[in-house]
Amino acid sequence: MAEDGHTYNEVSHSMQRRCEGWDYKGRGIYMLTLVVRDRQPLLCTIEEDESGVRAVVTETGRAVLEETEHITEIYPQIRILCRQIMPDHLHLLLFVEEALPVHLGKVVRGYKTGTNRAYGRILSASEVPSTGHREEKEMGIDMDMDINGIPTTMSCAADLCSAERGRDERENEKEDERENERGEETKTRTGLWAEGYHDRILFHKGQLDALIHYIKDNPRRLALKRANPELFKIRQHLQIAGMSFTAMGNIFLADYPQKAVIQCSRKLHQAEIDAKKADCLDEAAKGMVFVSAAISEGEKQICRAVREAGHPIVVLLERGFPKPEDPNYKYFKPQGVYFEACAAGKLLLLEPEKELYEQAEIEAEVVAKAGNIPHETLRYRFLALNAIAERICGEETPATEVPGTEHR
Repeated sequence: MAEDGHTYNEVSHSMQRRCEGWDYKGRGIYMLTLVVRDRQPLLCTIEEDESGVRAVVTETGRAVLEETEHITEIYPQIRILCRQIMPDHLHLLLFVEEALPVHLGKVVRGYKTGTNRAYGRILSASEVPSTGHREEKEMGIDMDMDINGIPTTMSCAADLCSAERGRDERENEKEDERENERGEETKTRTGLWAEGYHDRILFHKGQLDALIHYIKDNPRRLALKRANPELFKIRQHLQIAGMSFTAMGNIFLADYPQKAVIQCSRKLHQAEIDAKKADCLDEAAKGMVFVSAAISEGEKQICRAVREAGHPIVVLLERGFPKPEDPNYKYFKPQGVYFEACAAGKLLLLEPEKELYEQAEIEAEVVAKAGNIPHETLRYRFLALNAIAERICGEETPATEVPGTEHR
């Protein structure tokens, strides 16, 4: 049941009827994420007891939630399907049933203005919180990577994607928003929110239940991350079999003595994939740790089956992690099923450092299989990943971190 009393299926069917054939008039289901300025944990605390994990709102968080009710009062075209407050950000799932009289950016601007005012009143009535001993800051923006590390959306919600429509209009609206917020933030000392907002639009029928669950599950995932910090560190220059990687997860999986590569030709029929899957599951149950780039459809199916059966797996990513200079670097985490596997110590994500693709031994293996292929092509990089996976499985030297290497 959505927060406004409508069933998810009812909303999904209504969305499908109204939004099929996108018309750039703003109709659709949007997940909005607003981040607190400097990622300060001002909105709630995450607590756990015998009843489970829950978000306990602060006075500021309560004001933020109360302000959401004004959205539907001012814009009856909008229904709030779900909302989830976190220490340093807010998720709102909005169903825009009819074309709005203004751009969605103006709706967000008005909401941020209202919450900034409420925050200003709270600051005026109490001392500004000290920043010296804050609890750990958590970004938690739902940035996702597919199994090859290519930025997509949340794994559990399938085909969500960043809205690309009306880019010029969006930029104009955001510039207006920034100008207005600067004035408002001066009044409230610092302002509550960081600039802008993140939005994703749900395009296809059948995704809404998964998205609602994903949003509501945020507190539990944050509790898991805090309970297993070592498993969620990005490690630079991790050395495995004489190769250097950026990594996250259980690095000891790379040291396991029984390792094998999951590699399938794209020409395999489903019956052949199913037979190979059964063999791999049998080997995994006996203690084999599989390594794969999960590129072909067969590889993806087998990796998924191994993971869903609760067995550990090492996944090679063509692109997987933000760069250290990226502002989201410190807050990156795998999403969906990869998050769960990582928290359980059953996953190691490895992204080869760029120089590894140029290594003579790797290049020779690719040439032997496919001839001379330009290094910048995806085919070269995928074949190189398979060669790297084979080398990892043929090496028993423990994984080591370069002394003095910074990681979070």
